[in-house]
Amino acid sequence: MLKRDLFNSKMFEAPDDNTGAPADGQKPTEPTPPADPNPDDGHKDGEPNKVPIKDQRRIRQDAVDQFMNSDKFKGFIDDAIAKGEARAKMSAEEKAEADRKAQEERYQQERDKFHREQAHFYAQQELANRKLPATFADYIADQDHDTMVAKADAFEKSFTDAVHAETLKRMQGDQTPAAGTQTPGATVTKKDWDSMSYSEQLAIYQKNPQLAQQFMN
Repeated sequence: MLKRDLFNSKMFEAPDDNTGAPADGQKPTEPTPPADPNPDDGHKDGEPNKVPIKDQRRIRQDAVDQFMNSDKFKGFIDDAIAKGEARAKMSAEEKAEADRKAQEERYQQERDKFHREQAHFYAQQELANRKLPATFADYIADQDHDTMVAKADAFEKSFTDAVHAETLKRMQGDQTPAAGTQTPGATVTKKDWDSMSYSEQLAIYQKNPQLAQQFMN
């Protein structure tokens, strides 16, 4: 009886045909999903990368290796060793004083950077209020406000004098530039601009600000 029941069970039921299809009532086997591709070989977010990720890693590693073999890196190491040796010879009080000075130097550098950026911003504002080119802010920037204003006054005078001189020249009909000079209406190249005097550059800016901006950037 036991043998007959086992052979009559679904376990020994053959397929319906020679195609390998399962018999009625037998659940088909789910296909195994493909394994995820190697992220180093694939593309991020479905978009092709210009350089595969594995190549990007290799390029970065090559750059690191090149830097570590450079004289600059060796100089950093030598400097760190020298500082370490000097610190090892210090007493506890000397180490504390050295740390205090190093921290003060860092704070001072941060303050100096802030003041430089602040002075440049105020210089740009001063020039804009006078309707002068703000790109000349570096010429007048100063952490002392009175000094900055004095420089702005001198710059404005130079600018006005240059424009006035060019206006008179045009009114007199003299459009022939002297040797080494350019008129604002003439074709100007970057080489011409670099060879001009400060007043000549200002005259160009007054006549054609867009052209002058190309050479100043």
